[in-house]
Amino acid sequence: MYNLIFSSDRYNNSSLTNHRNAQTVHDGLNSLGMQWRTAEGVFDGKLERSFIVCDLTWAQASQLTKNICTLFDQDCVLIIDQRKGECVLEHITDVRARPVSIGRIAMQTDKPQGDYTFDHTNQVYYIIN
Repeated sequence: MYNLIFSSDRYNNSSLTNHRNAQTVHDGLNSLGMQWRTAEGVFDGKLERSFIVCDLTWAQASQLTKNICTLFDQDCVLIIDQRKGECVLEHITDVRARPVSIGRIAMQTDKPQGDYTFDHTNQVYYIIN
């Protein structure tokens, strides 16, 4: 099974547009009956609303990635293999491209420097090693 971490925020959108996009994600995930929770992400020093969708098959994770990238102009999303703790970036900018392995996910309770995702539910920071 896989977890998906992504944001619907874009740095060049207004805060109203980013808020509406987050509401669209919220409503869509609920309508699909998916298990998810909110998170806070930092990417390239910018704070963004993020989502963690849990317990997906690879097919579900790939399809959701395509939808997110298309609807919210995202380059990629982070997919985590729950069994191995390995992370890949999945993207749709090049249909021939394979997912890019970027390391292993680590959890910590202290706020890290650099990019991270903060899981409000479990009170942990996710970082890539």
